Amino acid sequence: MRLNIQVRLYPNRTMQAVLDSLCDYRRYCWNQGLELWNTMYEARLIGLPVELRAKIKASLTDKTITFSEEEQALRVRFPSPSHNVVRDGLVAQKANWQFEFSARVLQQAIKDLARAWNLFFKNPKTAGKPGFKSRKKPKQGFKTDRARIIDGRLVLDKPHAYKGEWSGIRFRGAFIPDGKLKFCAVTRTKGKYIATITMDVETVALPKTGKKTAVDANVDHFDTTEGQTSVNPRMLDPLYAKVRTYQRQLARKRKVNKNYRHSKSYQATRAKLQATYERIRNIQNDLLHKFTTVLYCEFDTIVIEDLDVKGMQMKKKAKNLPVLFSVDSANLWNTRLKSSVKCSLLQTVSTHLLNVVPTVDISKPVMRKSLLVETPNMEPNIMNMFVMNAVMRTTATTMQFSTY
Repeated sequence: MRLNIQVRLYPNRTMQAVLDSLCDYRRYCWNQGLELWNTMYEARLIGLPVELRAKIKASLTDKTITFSEEEQALRVRFPSPSHNVVRDGLVAQKANWQFEFSARVLQQAIKDLARAWNLFFKNPKTAGKPGFKSRKKPKQGFKTDRARIIDGRLVLDKPHAYKGEWSGIRFRGAFIPDGKLKFCAVTRTKGKYIATITMDVETVALPKTGKKTAVDANVDHFDTTEGQTSVNPRMLDPLYAKVRTYQRQLARKRKVNKNYRHSKSYQATRAKLQATYERIRNIQNDLLHKFTTVLYCEFDTIVIEDLDVKGMQMKKKAKNLPVLFSVDSANLWNTRLKSSVKCSLLQTVSTHLLNVVPTVDISKPVMRKSLLVETPNMEPNIMNMFVMNAVMRTTATTMQFSTY
């Protein structure tokens, strides 16, 4: 099984300059690929007749359609932009200075660009159209599949044309044995370098416990058969107060100064606000990790309520709730994802995860008292786990988790 591990990098000055240049080169490759993609698409619209484009589209499903020599010549002259075509075009147009950078950065950038176009064409309502990357964005990064761990340090692939100093990068956050990595994505945010490392691991069998539980998502906590877990503990209240203070200060600065973007005071306050948001996100992720770890270690069967949280937030009552104070769709999705990954990684003898859809309207307040589920091959005692929400609210004890 493949596992993603995040570690923080601590590069020296030389490797920090290398990481920054790779981030810039990845952004350059993305922008060049997107420009070539748009140019090829516009040229294809102008060069190919409407009838030929319709014929090409129909040939994707009907393999009996044939093309004449003239039509084949037009298709070769005006090819459809794709991952391979754009990648080969950029590789053929490489300048001399580009050979000092890893070729894998260019290939992974174009691969991500093709994936972004596929997501946009499949569902344009949720996935936006790929746009050009800006160097002003706080989050930059690059990807490679040729990184290694040597003597406990992350060693990136060194290009043959690069003549400068090259060394391993020290990291903290997890123990990773020496060897080749499947994938490595480096992200730079506010001067911090985070590496997401993909590696192959073996599943570990846990002893069978015979226990079963159900997870019910609420506004600021999760209810289980064992108790209640809060993702909005009181320790976050001072951080929420800081968020409100910084937001008021930024609003006043925007109102008084029209050129607020160039104000050093505005930028400093905005940096404090972003740091506070990051602290809140880290605490909530830590709580979700510890909550899901308890689930897969102690229970063989886990039933998770499959809520349409996004639809619930559109209600008048949910609109008035701050986003930070609620269990939004991202947190619920992260909970399901963490639980499923951990159940697959550390498999119990009969551990399995069930996503249950309620049979009543989840947006109505009364559903909390009479929530019923229907899932094939589910035991009656599992089905009845959700019909105890009112009892759980009065008898449940809060599960306390410490944070870093």
